Formats: sequence, structure tokens, C-alpha cells
Amino acid sequence: KIPGTEIVIPKGVVVNIYNLEMMTHEDNFMNAKDFDPENFHPDNNPNKFAYQAFGHGPRNCIGMRYGLLMVKLSLVYMLRRHRIVKGKTMEKELKLTNELNHFVGGLPATFEKR
Repeated sequence: KIPGTEIVIPKGVVVNIYNLEMMTHEDNFMNAKDFDPENFHPDNNPNKFAYQAFGHGPRNCIGMRYGLLMVKLSLVYMLRRHRIVKGKTMEKELKLTNELNHFVGGLPATFEKR
């Protein structure tokens, strides 16, 4: 029996969960039908369990962890051979926007070979 309902699922029955329906439902995201990174901004109150592309919990997609590891290794590889140089249009004093980890005017920088 599903708690809070009168629904009983017999033992051995396969239950399918349609992830696409959850990910594109207007109750879960502001602009659910469009690719909009702002859907995940905390101010828009996203349903953190509705986006199931990588799953959640201890059995989530190992590809996600592998992808994050590759990004980190790529960054280490770049920084070992290059240095980050302040861009010509960078402000002397950086100011954060109201958004998470964004600077007013961006963060203009270039890479130079060591």
C-alpha cells in the first residue's frame, strides 16, 4: 500500500516512473518545456527530485561522477601548463551579482602558456 492513499501494488508488479513527465511538468519548474538554466535557480523554487537525468542517492549515474572527475582533471591539466591572466576589461574591484557565483560584467581573463 502506498502511504496516504488507497493504492495497493501487488508483489512482483513492475512499476514504471515516467521521468520525462516529471521533468517537463509546470508544477516542478518555472519554464518546464524550455531549456532554461534559470529553472534550477533557488529563487525559482525548483523541485530538486523532479530532474532525474542522473538519478539521486547512492545509485545515481556513475557517468555524472566520471564527468565531474574529467572536468577537474582537465582544469588541472590546463593550469599546469598555463596561467590565468587578468583581462584588459576587468574591473579593479570585482562585485558579485545577486546570482550565485556571478560577477558584474563577467570575469574577463585569458590563458597564457607558462
